[in-house]
Amino acid sequence: FVEAAGCGSEQEVADYYCRIGALIGIIYLLNGNDCHFENLIASGAYPTLIDLESVMHHDARPFADELGDNAMFFARNQLGNSVFRTGFLPSWKEGKDGFLYDMSGIGGYGNGVSPYLLSKWHHINTDQMKLSFTPGRYQDLNNLPVLNGQQQKPVPYTEQIVAGFTAFYKLVILHSNEVPIHLFAGKELRFIFRSTQIYAMVIKKLMNPKYMRTGIKRSIGIELLTRAFLHNQPPNPYWSVSKSELRQMEETDIPIFWADSDKADLKDNAGIISVGHMRNVVYDEVKSQINKMDEKDLAKQVKFIRASLFFKEAGHDSVKDTEETHVWKLEEISALDKDKLIESAVKIARILQSEAIFSTDGSCSWMSAGIIGTNRFRIQPMSKFLYDGMPGMLLFLSALYAVTADPEIKRLNEAALKSLRQVIDNMHQYHVYASTSPLGIASGISSVIYALLKISAFLDDPSFIQDAEKVSDLVTPSMIQKDRYFDIISGSAGCILGMLALYKHSGHAESLEKAILCGEHLLKNVTKNNDGSCGWTTAGKNMLAGFSHGQAGIAYALLKLYEVTGNARYRDAAEQSIRYENTLYSPEHNNWEDIRGIEEQKDHVPSFMSAWCHGAPGIGLARLASMHLSNEPSVEKDIQNAIEETRRAVNSMTSRDHICCGNLGLADILLYFAQKTGDKYLVAESAELTAKVILAAEKRGHYNILLGSGENLANTGLFQGLTGIGYSLLRQAFPDKFPCILIFD
Repeated sequence: FVEAAGCGSEQEVADYYCRIGALIGIIYLLNGNDCHFENLIASGAYPTLIDLESVMHHDARPFADELGDNAMFFARNQLGNSVFRTGFLPSWKEGKDGFLYDMSGIGGYGNGVSPYLLSKWHHINTDQMKLSFTPGRYQDLNNLPVLNGQQQKPVPYTEQIVAGFTAFYKLVILHSNEVPIHLFAGKELRFIFRSTQIYAMVIKKLMNPKYMRTGIKRSIGIELLTRAFLHNQPPNPYWSVSKSELRQMEETDIPIFWADSDKADLKDNAGIISVGHMRNVVYDEVKSQINKMDEKDLAKQVKFIRASLFFKEAGHDSVKDTEETHVWKLEEISALDKDKLIESAVKIARILQSEAIFSTDGSCSWMSAGIIGTNRFRIQPMSKFLYDGMPGMLLFLSALYAVTADPEIKRLNEAALKSLRQVIDNMHQYHVYASTSPLGIASGISSVIYALLKISAFLDDPSFIQDAEKVSDLVTPSMIQKDRYFDIISGSAGCILGMLALYKHSGHAESLEKAILCGEHLLKNVTKNNDGSCGWTTAGKNMLAGFSHGQAGIAYALLKLYEVTGNARYRDAAEQSIRYENTLYSPEHNNWEDIRGIEEQKDHVPSFMSAWCHGAPGIGLARLASMHLSNEPSVEKDIQNAIEETRRAVNSMTSRDHICCGNLGLADILLYFAQKTGDKYLVAESAELTAKVILAAEKRGHYNILLGSGENLANTGLFQGLTGIGYSLLRQAFPDKFPCILIFD
């Protein structure tokens, strides 16, 4: 029996986390998983794992062969076989209703949100009595060390965790022939097919009278578990497992499966149910893993550990200014010439080339920091959308090849393109994947359309327009009706821009029809205010200001739809939305308030950002790009205020360099302002800021993206990564050749 106990000193806390690092190394070596917070007890300076039935775990054959040997599958496999598979390390996940949770061994703590909804009655014994469901919270956990009555969170002890992991890893390298792996030969191991909580939720659901009236209704309730198999082409190798699940669930048991460590067959309590079910025999995998452990893999796993701990608490606005932020004043920097800008973009491409994961079929992909929710990140294989995925990578590489004709860049671009086209084909073959995807032009299906149209223009290749039309076919009226994002990033507003872009390029009539459906969907779901203004609730519970998730972006999309259709209802809704947004304007700060999370604040303190995503720069961008379409009298003044605030933000600088909410986003917005207004001083300020970013990056050895340190993760995304930085440099060099992607030109 192990009893949870506190630590007696800070040194004991440090020792605890050093041992955590070693435990991560042990479970990583054994191919283990399921080390979540309920399976870890902090007993003084000693972390103790319990429920070790999956300390060595088989990998099953792929659920479906949609991607085959595609590099995106390779990237997922690489991540799945990393330290992340242990379950120890913090990793954000998104619940059904958009809330974020973390159940990892050292990431689940405090009053954290659980992935399961709890029921709660309101207005009991009144006519207004109703039942609601809210995310549960886990409390009184014993997984973290306690000092002086306070849980000691892992992030401040990152170095101790890394040290413990590194020490164990190097011990294995030195004594690889002495690891007592033979002790695991012939052992019966638990195989986790689904989370136990999923089974428990179904069993609880079956207690509802709806499923207790007849045996047929109860069976239908149980067969909800088979939904995951329906998109597979027959014969489905998992039907034998499904039958066993249903049989065990009929007996109100949590389905349990087993496999011997040195065999590939899957068993349940009645015997073997699937011969050769496993991709590889885990005992052989572990022996192979020991032989493959080296300094290169150690460095990769340490990078994953550091990134996961950083992302536990990091968000959009988590990077603090460093001592380098104000190294130079802008007037001390001269604009760089085209050759220097191109050279800097090529250097970024070389970094991306070195980070690429190539497959045997000639495709390639990347690992990156993907955004989850509205303000968190996690390590993941590159996504299929523009914001942090393959379309953004291709947009940059295609633009770079267009001005350099570099054969290595061409090969890299073609390998990435192969991955994207395979994903598009996969979405068509398994439409369930597309039907659950967002619609927006940054993190949705429309973003793929937009990227393909730009790539077609950069490479002068009309075949990409056909690809874009193929992607547009994936968007259905039912998907539009289900959209609750509404915004530019993921919602119907972004879909309007993507569909209109395709319509303008090819005259694709169905695209215009879908854009109109999106416009009608927005009008149907608008929130009207008593003062005649209106808006949309997007990220969270509030009607936000700003371009990415706010009213400025939605109004911009509606005005562009009005431009094509002439339907004044879209213009009127956009203008009413602008009026609401201006109620959040603060003359004192010359900016629009960022009210994300305001409902959670006890004492409201106004918050302001000055970036593309939130604040004056993005709002000014939207107003300026659509001012010829609006009669709203405040627009011209809004633009003047936004330009003034953007120039102020440029002079104060931020420690991030990317285009979403960093320096090069401000530089690109200034350049767009200059192109539209003809102000040559704005051109100079934009060029000088870009020069400063490049020279500072050369001095410190990297661009500041997320971590802002020497351990900077090579984030490959477009909006918050290297590809966007590279594209912005090309746009500075060729402003008339490459459009402003921040306005989805």
